[in-house]
Amino acid sequence: MKYPTVSVNGVSVRVDEDGRYNLNDLHAAAVANGEATESQRPSNFLRSAQIKRFISALKAKA
Repeated sequence: MKYPTVSVNGVSVRVDEDGRYNLNDLHAAAVANGEATESQRPSNFLRSAQIKRFISALKAKA
């Protein structure tokens, strides 16, 4: 299946063969529009204190 080219806030967003949008491209579009900061990059998600606490809580209940 061929997926269309997607543009968000003037930023081209890659779509893979399974139809998934590239999170880094979406983040770049949000930064370009002033709706996100570099510190909110997808690669920083698991490093945040809030997410670490959430993961610990999930593990404690398992």
